[in-house]
Amino acid sequence: MHSHAVILIQSGCVTQNMADVQVMDTSGTSDQNSQTSPFREPDEDLCGKITYLLEFYFSDRNILKDDFILKHVQNNEGGFVKIEIISNFKAVKKLTQDTGQIVFALKKCSTILEVNDLGTAVRR
Repeated sequence: MHSHAVILIQSGCVTQNMADVQVMDTSGTSDQNSQTSPFREPDEDLCGKITYLLEFYFSDRNILKDDFILKHVQNNEGGFVKIEIISNFKAVKKLTQDTGQIVFALKKCSTILEVNDLGTAVRR
């Protein structure tokens, strides 16, 4: 059975502010990464830390030595790696367990990494 994500706009209109967006699983069960509390926009410091860490993971220096990430980049269309996978890395978990904060930080701060249109995957 396939699970599809639906984006609900809390304010009733489309917005660029991630604080107004909540992602829910339509399979009837909540996604393991879905929020039980409202989205909290990461501050500048956290955005910088998340971005720095993920840009390192996808850097030439790291990716050629990291078989796990390299495998996901090579096996996925367009070189995207699911945010869900990245969010389970220990160093990322120490910063945040909120995938929405990861997506927000990358969209706001990274000039190297690209988040897909659905906000579910990242690539360099």
